Amino acid sequence: MTWLSVKEAAQVLHIGERAVRTAAQQNRYQSRYVRGEGRGGKQLRIALESLPEKAQALYRGEELPHEDILQYTGKQREEADAKAWIVEQYHQSGLSPAVFVSWFNASNPPEDAISESKLF
Repeated sequence: MTWLSVKEAAQVLHIGERAVRTAAQQNRYQSRYVRGEGRGGKQLRIALESLPEKAQALYRGEELPHEDILQYTGKQREEADAKAWIVEQYHQSGLSPAVFVSWFNASNPPEDAISESKLF
């Protein structure tokens, strides 16, 4: 279990320290007191694992997928990835749109054909 200071928890939650203390008092986060300086010799610590997943990822320096993409089905995400791949290929090719579209259509099955307007 990883224990954060109130200040660290406030930073990853993007709220104030007082709000963290209040939430801990209301048992929204797992907490405990440890010996330390100030506040009568005890300091509040918050369990990282009891914080929302976003806050945990922020603390660990991890990136989470954008929430809005999670609303789409797997097939929709695959189609978006395929389109993004085509655009990336176009940018890397250095070709004009017309030449790239001709090259792409000649290199792929007819059902995957694109037009310049689709490319844009």
